[in-house]
Amino acid sequence: MNLHFNILEKEEIKIFIENENNKLTETESNLDIAINKTNEIKRQQFNLIKEKLIELYGAENTNELVNNEKPFVGLHKVFLDYFIGNPEKINESSDADNKWETYFYDKINNRGNDGTFRLKINIQNDLVTSFQLR
Repeated sequence: MNLHFNILEKEEIKIFIENENNKLTETESNLDIAINKTNEIKRQQFNLIKEKLIELYGAENTNELVNNEKPFVGLHKVFLDYFIGNPEKINESSDADNKWETYFYDKINNRGNDGTFRLKINIQNDLVTSFQLR
């Protein structure tokens, strides 16, 4: 009777492991589907943004921006993340009527390690006002 019990227990453990492996496989598949859908939505959003920028600024200027050749004066700051990426550093200040931000990109490691950045973008009230490229 003891031997019979051990065989049943081992069989139940084997079935449990198979079920857990099946759940894991299904979860991995669902995760892959979710990642693919997320990437597709990002592509669609990027294309919509690009179409709107072309409508607003023209194809030539938009292509320069998309190719990361220059920040675009007058561009809303939310587009910077899409075209340039997240800044490494942000300085902020404001008064009752305005908010100023400076985004810094691509830190230069020099002897003095003075915190010099290759690209500095000035933003006022969420719109790019100017940039400096070193």
